[in-house]
Amino acid sequence: MPPKVEYSLTTLGRSLELIVVLMTEWGGRYVAQRDAAVELGTASVAD
Repeated sequence: MPPKVEYSLTTLGRSLELIVVLMTEWGGRYVAQRDAAVELGTASVAD
C-alpha cells in the first residue's frame, strides 16, 4: 500500500481561487451557448 500523502495550496496558490472560479463559470456559459447554437444549427467552425 502506498504511503498516504496530503497536499495543500500555498497562500499564493489560494490567491488564484477567484480567477479559477470565474474561468469555470465563463466556461460553463460558453459551453451552454455553444450547445444552443449547435442545436439551432447556427454554430460555425470558429465557435
